[in-house]
Amino acid sequence: MNTNQLLDDDVSFDFTATPAEPTSPALETALQTLATTVEGPPDADILLATVRGFITRYCILSKAQATICAAWVLHTWTIKAFNKTPYLLIQAAERSCGKSTLLDAMAQLAYEPLSAGAATGAALTRALHQRPCTLFLDEIDLLFSGDTETASAVAGVLNCGYQRGKPFLKCDGKDNQMREFNTFGAKALSGIAGNKLPESTISRCVPIEMRRKLRSEKVQRFVERDYSEPAGSIRAKLKAWATLETVEAVKLLEPELIDVLSDRENDAIEPLLQIAELAGDVWPHDIRAALVEVFQRAKENDTRSTGESLLQDIRDVFEDKRLEKISSHDLITALCEMDESPWNEWNRGKPLSPRQLGNRLQRFGIKPQVTRFADGLSRGYRKADFAESWTRYLQNDTETASKSGF
Repeated sequence: MNTNQLLDDDVSFDFTATPAEPTSPALETALQTLATTVEGPPDADILLATVRGFITRYCILSKAQATICAAWVLHTWTIKAFNKTPYLLIQAAERSCGKSTLLDAMAQLAYEPLSAGAATGAALTRALHQRPCTLFLDEIDLLFSGDTETASAVAGVLNCGYQRGKPFLKCDGKDNQMREFNTFGAKALSGIAGNKLPESTISRCVPIEMRRKLRSEKVQRFVERDYSEPAGSIRAKLKAWATLETVEAVKLLEPELIDVLSDRENDAIEPLLQIAELAGDVWPHDIRAALVEVFQRAKENDTRSTGESLLQDIRDVFEDKRLEKISSHDLITALCEMDESPWNEWNRGKPLSPRQLGNRLQRFGIKPQVTRFADGLSRGYRKADFAESWTRYLQNDTETASKSGF
């Protein structure tokens, strides 16, 4: 499949593309189709349409986002087929954008849902280890903005739980013996954007960025008397569909990777691509296009890691000033003078220090050297020292823009 064609076909992030009660197909029509599936479980394509219709009845989402959420729900029912699982990271700029409602709506349909508004690392570890479940964790930003020990434990649970057979190690019990905890399983996380989650956690997530509802946008209130009957019907069909035969069929599928996405992104989304291939019809195209769209939008909103941001800003300094070398002092000054620069307050409200700059760059094999400048000898950096790192870590931006036309 030509990924460039996917981008040409559907690149607009249109929040009005999926109305509250979708007409293609309508939720009621999809439910009727489910009800008439008497012999055996329904096909995956019918389930995807029905799940998407249920979610968009209560949540304002773009077509791409709703499509991904539907595929993710189906993947929770076939989790035994996968060695890795994509997390959903549901974020918004402000509160009251429907994040919690989306979590609750998906929890009505997902396999063995476990919903939590807050949790410690120890509680998460035990809850996930005790039984296979799908975790819906709200207010994730608060967990990572408070106690550092709790944040570290939660990050460890999430990072280990992304891959099967990668236990979370913890000293436990009165004898303080080391134990292995299985935290593998599907997880949807929700929080306010801008409250920095660890980069290692973000890299395991598919981003779903929500917006506050306009007065003109109408959705059903998410109340039990309205959702319980259709949710129960859909869950019953999902359970009937998720047989051992279905799991084995999904496991055998080897979908083509999406070449404009990174290796880590392709790694994470493969289960969703496998669900798409199983459903057939328009779903392989629609789900692939949806994934490209949400990742591209996240990149445009600057979800770059700290290291990549630093490399990019340093490249801008060298190119804007047309330099071949620069002292550490002058480089930091230039970085701090950039518009919306994070480096001016990087050191607890003070500018990035030469030591901090050196430590960050040392990860890329770049070290300051004593170099002669116009005012004498000083420690600094040469443009040539950055060439390999710029190519390795910033090339994806150029390649994606070239391939997608963004």
